[in-house]
Amino acid sequence: MSFEVFTNYLPPELFGYMRSKCEGLPLKVTAKGDERYIDTDFQETLEKVKQSKDDFRYIYKRSDSTAVPEDVKQLINLDIVTCFVSCYVPGSFLTAHRDGCKGDKAFIFYLNDVPVEDGGSLVIDGVHRVQPRANMMVVLDTGILHEVTELKRGERWAVAGWFNCTD
Repeated sequence: MSFEVFTNYLPPELFGYMRSKCEGLPLKVTAKGDERYIDTDFQETLEKVKQSKDDFRYIYKRSDSTAVPEDVKQLINLDIVTCFVSCYVPGSFLTAHRDGCKGDKAFIFYLNDVPVEDGGSLVIDGVHRVQPRANMMVVLDTGILHEVTELKRGERWAVAGWFNCTD
């Protein structure tokens, strides 16, 4: 398996609870090129990214991994190594990469729908495009190439992280 998509991952009432908990977490801007920017103003940092000659790998908002409540991790029902909540806003992106060895598999659990025309797609191996849908879980091998296209409008909320397989 290189990746798998699960729709309607949680019952609606549990999904609503998880979404409200995640959207209430404090988020910080994070961007990485030759320099790393953390906890800065998003628009100012985005301008630096656009004007820079550096190849920036990403810019988006995210929570600290320690801020994700235990009950949220339990709802995901995986042997989570670490995870965080991300919020992409217009201009956010994540370039193509392979994850390091943080766990056996990576996951992305989407908290909202993102229309295709708004961007924010997960692209796997340069050919498979997954458009975020609320209550959708994507599980992928950590060595598979993946990226997030630039978000043009709206927001893209997700819980992302890594877990170990128990079998």
